[in-house]
Amino acid sequence: MKLLAALSICSLSFLVTEGGKPEPCSAPKLLEGRKIIINVSKKVLDMVKFSYNAVQKKVYLNKEGNGMGTVEEFFLFEEAIMYRFHPQNRTCEKSPLHTPFHEIAVPQESTFYAQIFIGGSSASWEGMFANIWLAVIGDSAYTLTVTESGCLPVSAIIYNNESGYAFESFYDLSIGISDPSVFFPPSECTNLN
Repeated sequence: MKLLAALSICSLSFLVTEGGKPEPCSAPKLLEGRKIIINVSKKVLDMVKFSYNAVQKKVYLNKEGNGMGTVEEFFLFEEAIMYRFHPQNRTCEKSPLHTPFHEIAVPQESTFYAQIFIGGSSASWEGMFANIWLAVIGDSAYTLTVTESGCLPVSAIIYNNESGYAFESFYDLSIGISDPSVFFPPSECTNLN
């Protein structure tokens, strides 16, 4: 009987360890929130409100930082166009968008590094589990931290030879888009040729 109990405990331990290893994941297809972006090489700090639509491949950023006022950016990946709108003087710039759409996700090529607990651990409501992933894709290296439940982004450290180190920290996230019109640039942008 003791042998059977010991084997059961060992089997359960093996299943928890092997079955509990996180898999790469994707954030919800519709997401909005805020993030802080720091580019060390360029000495840039941006406070950003963002809306992310992976279904229609659109991203809206509302940036404040570096004493330059507010800038709104509209990334329309299916049209391969990016608009940068300056609300202060109602001007807009249009640029071709050469980069592909990247989902907020842990890439399949990533390696699971560790699971951490963010916040306090005295009570369940004081924090959450998050997973840290490492990836090298092309000439960029990433450390990504996402929530264990829901695969919501927590932070990212990105390095590549061209732009150096960049840090992103996410907060105030909510699933869904409260105002779908944020993806539509103002007339000052859409009237540009």
